[in-house]
Amino acid sequence: MKKSIIALAVAAAAVATSANAAEIYNADGTTASIGGRVEARIQLQDSEANDMTRARLNFVGHQQVTDDLYGLAKFEQEWNSNTDSGEADDGDTDWTTRYIYAGIGTSAGEITYGKQDGALVKLTNFTDIMSTWGKEASVNSAAEDDDAISLASRTDNYVAYNADFDALSISAGYRFADGSDSTDGDSRTGNDQDGYALAATYAFGDTGVVLGGGYAVQNENAQAMVTSSFTYEDLYLAALYTHIDYDDHGVENYDGYELAAAYTIDKTKLIATYNRGDRDRADDTANTISVEANYYFTPSFDGYVGYRWNLLDGNEVAENANAQDQAMAGLLYTF
Repeated sequence: MKKSIIALAVAAAAVATSANAAEIYNADGTTASIGGRVEARIQLQDSEANDMTRARLNFVGHQQVTDDLYGLAKFEQEWNSNTDSGEADDGDTDWTTRYIYAGIGTSAGEITYGKQDGALVKLTNFTDIMSTWGKEASVNSAAEDDDAISLASRTDNYVAYNADFDALSISAGYRFADGSDSTDGDSRTGNDQDGYALAATYAFGDTGVVLGGGYAVQNENAQAMVTSSFTYEDLYLAALYTHIDYDDHGVENYDGYELAAAYTIDKTKLIATYNRGDRDRADDTANTISVEANYYFTPSFDGYVGYRWNLLDGNEVAENANAQDQAMAGLLYTF
């Protein structure tokens, strides 16, 4: 099998988008596709095994209105099997809506509204390339809900603009504050989670170099992010740095560092990452080295095994389990 096909399979398995979906309807300018994944995963930690199996199903619709105007929509649901409760079979299955949005598009880009990727995800994808772990430092996992910046992840109540112009790719958006009834029920009040984000990447011709940068503000907290990648034949290298400046002086400012490397050998892809999240005058939130090996039986079916060394000291975390190493193995079928 050609290595280029394997590379495409890696990208497809990572995001499970409409690119690998099956077209179920195509007539009069309307197309509809269904795709997803089924992933059996086992996680080992402290000599105990947890079932992390999950499945995703997505629907993508496209309606051509004129030669240069179209409508689009996407809905994706995820089901998780989780035995973290310690019971033999607690019967619980988590059900999460990952994406639900619709919009319009032209040759100048797409405008969509709903639950979708925040603009900074365009940058976190540079180093978030594993099937097992990732994105441990590009977001501050220790942030409380009011201080979390969701524009570096999936977020709802969000209007986005995405466009590609040859080597330049742009993503921008605005998140509205969520409203709720006031205590007396006489008015609606916001939760102050409104904000905006802008990110851009640029590919430098055939050099294999891509640079990116972005900025987001949410609830008066600001996050800046820069990233870069280099691809040469079967080798991929990437780095990311982010800084979060919190408006609340009681919250420590944050710096995140991520490194990623991947190398493809025929049907096998080897990946290594480093993640560190550092808070001013406070303990680190993440400090890990992870390795992973993927074997692609076909472009849509692969197996993987990985190990994560947790470099945090038990004194740096509230619970010692958060400083333990982990291992994970899985089988992934993407359709």
